[in-house]
Amino acid sequence: MLICKIIKSLAFIGIIFLSTFLHSELVFPQKLTELQLDSLYKKFLQLTSPDLLPKSDVTEEITKEDRKCGFDLVNQIKLSLEYYNSEQQTLLKTLVARPVMQKSIVSPSGFFRIHFDTTGSNIPSYVTSWSANQNAAEVAISSDSSFSFEISHLGFLTPPPDGINGGDNKYDIYITNQSAGLYGYTEWETKVGSTNWTSFVVVDNDYPASQFFSAGLDGMRVTVAHEFHHGIQLGNYSVQNGNSPFRNSDIFFYELTSTSMEEFVYDDVNDYYAYMDEYFKRTYV
Repeated sequence: MLICKIIKSLAFIGIIFLSTFLHSELVFPQKLTELQLDSLYKKFLQLTSPDLLPKSDVTEEITKEDRKCGFDLVNQIKLSLEYYNSEQQTLLKTLVARPVMQKSIVSPSGFFRIHFDTTGSNIPSYVTSWSANQNAAEVAISSDSSFSFEISHLGFLTPPPDGINGGDNKYDIYITNQSAGLYGYTEWETKVGSTNWTSFVVVDNDYPASQFFSAGLDGMRVTVAHEFHHGIQLGNYSVQNGNSPFRNSDIFFYELTSTSMEEFVYDDVNDYYAYMDEYFKRTYV
């Protein structure tokens, strides 16, 4: 009980830190070296499309933290696209594009559009005895719960609409098979104001216990709470950095705050317990 209270206190402090750092003096990252670009490329493929990476290139160590959230990884790839060769660019642009799904539903609140497949490997299966529609409906409910707490209760600003991307201006969440064990990610798209970017969220389709600390519905729920908060961050609290909505130096604080939302929205899941030991062993990171 004591450690839970300590962690919750640290999470609230993280929210304050995030606000402070996002409005501090801007220090932008330099262009990545060729070695860093290669490492980023291999790690991205290992986490998103491992079948596309030759086994001889599987050299990156994939940690629990890497699998927790692809927010930093996916967006670093987008920022670095121009530095890859034409073949790599073609592949990467395909992988970071919005998923194309077979069906979509609107959440009860009307704010979210949930995209999913009813056949194939992407079928949502958090509860295996349920239909694809029933499982997708749970994502819609979880999305509304996250909105209710993070926007209505805590008072964060709503992410801006994305025009017709995804079919209309609702906030889009895509359910796909994250075969390498990636919980999910939030991807920025278009700058619509000085500190405002549109975005969309991708979550796993089943969260099997063999790959995730929190399985099934629990894994999906905390991921939605976490990733939607990244959408809030990008939507209203970004920094002016040319074609980038954030600085590398802020990633820790983005993640700290979004992880705290898991605890606040779904207090009984506690997925972050899986990462506490590594964090307290390496508080200097």
